Order: sequence, then C-alpha cells, then structure tokens
Amino acid sequence: MLTAAGSRAVVPFAALVVGPKATVPGKVPSALEIFLNTLAFDNESVFIPAPLKSVPIIKMKTLIEDCALNSKTYTICNPIKDMYLLIANYNNYITNYKTDTGAKVWGCDQKQNPNPPSLTVQAFLGHLYGWGPFQDHCNAKANLLENTPGYNNPAKTPNYQAVKGEFDGLQYWKDVLNGDYGQWTDNSKPNYGQFDPYVALIHGKDYLNAPYTYAYSVDDAVGNMQTDGAGLIVAVGGPENLPNPDHATPNVNFPYGLSTQDGTVKITFTKYGRCTTTPNTEEWSIA
Repeated sequence: MLTAAGSRAVVPFAALVVGPKATVPGKVPSALEIFLNTLAFDNESVFIPAPLKSVPIIKMKTLIEDCALNSKTYTICNPIKDMYLLIANYNNYITNYKTDTGAKVWGCDQKQNPNPPSLTVQAFLGHLYGWGPFQDHCNAKANLLENTPGYNNPAKTPNYQAVKGEFDGLQYWKDVLNGDYGQWTDNSKPNYGQFDPYVALIHGKDYLNAPYTYAYSVDDAVGNMQTDGAGLIVAVGGPENLPNPDHATPNVNFPYGLSTQDGTVKITFTKYGRCTTTPNTEEWSIA
C-alpha cells in the first residue's frame, strides 16, 4: 500500500506492466483507471495489489454501497445519492438500446450485441468515476449524461448541472486544497469518507501539490486552460529566471450560458459577476 506524507490519504498502489492504454507502468493509477478496468479488478495482472484486495479501493467501494444501498447517513452520502443520475442514464440506455439502432441517433450494434450489459456495482463505479454515460455498443453521441431523462432540464431539480457540481465537490472532499482529505475513523464527523484519494495525492498541499493537473476524468477547472497569449515558454525544473515566474491561475468557466435544447442556440444570460453579486461583466454573444 502506498501512502504519502505520513498517512493522511491512502492512495491505490502502482500499475504493473500491462493494462488499459490509460495506465503507465509504475505510475499510481487514478480511480478512473482502476474502476474501468473490470477485467483486472480481481487479479494482479495489471495492478498490485489487485483492486479487490486494496484497502483504499475496498473502502471507496463500501462507501458507495453504504450510501446508495445501505441507507447510511454520513454527510458525504447526500451528494453521493444524487449520483442516481447514472441509474437513470442506465435505465434510459436499456429502454432505447433495442429500438434506437442502425441509422438512428444512437446507432447501437444490436446485430453483433443483441443484449446490453447488466448494471453491476462494478459497472456503476466505472461509469461514476469515469463520469461517462452507458453507451456500450452504441455511438459516441448516444445517451449523453446531460440528456438523461429527468435531469435534462436546467430549470428543474434535479438537473445535470447541479449533479455534475456535486460530483466535482465529491472529488475534492472534504477540503482537499486546504489539507482536509477526509478520514475513516469517526463516521459521525462531517469529513468522514474519501470519495477519491487520488485527487488528494495530485492536488493536496501535503502531497504533489500540483494545482493545474488533471486528477480525475473531468477535472477541467484546473486541467484545461484556454487563454490568449503572445508566445509559449516551456520550463523544466521550475520558474527561476523566467520572465514570468508565476504559474497560470485557473480559468473561470461559465458552461451553462447557452441552450440548444430546441435546436436553436439561445444565450440564457448576457452578463455575469465575478466575486460579486452584481452581474456587471459582459458575456460573449453570437452574431
């Protein structure tokens, strides 16, 4: 078992020599890489120890089961239960799999794969930590999470945007950037549980303290920087003696500013406020 900085956050062990393309031999794998690799979950051909025998992975799996299946009331369970979005997404997948085939939108391969995969705890965890829809044997546009029935109207609760926000919050549980990585000792405390200790390993100030690196599948707020610039400086080893020694700050994203639900593009707001309750900054517009 691999720990960092004492034992504040326990993370999955190193990847072995073979495995899915996302893994790198000798690298600590992310939860996404572990849970999506269902064929290696119970053996040591890819990861050591096998995830099924890894204490952090066992705790993460048990936490989801406690909240979703066993009616536990830990503080962390409230947002975890809202991940039922994925259950609704799977149900939509099953409903449409055999009817939306061929030239239709989903393009599911019913001929080669007449029966869609079953929903197991392992499959749920893979889609949860990968934050991806159920679309096996269908095309890439099939059954997108934001189109999940019951969650596809931003004006109603629950909705995809709200659940996605809770998912991001779970990744940083409890306050990773300020050194509170959750704990497993006292389940009556509000910081009980660790949804994804890999995020603490990457972003935690007691560990790698790498604020502008992806730690989970959709960690776009810190890992996906888009900005204007007059040039590019590539530095190896740190910012010493560079013209600009300051690393980039996270981009401010406003992903819910338009709607295309009825086939036309509509701007749903024209101004926003940054660090203020007054919307005083112009939003971009479409000519």
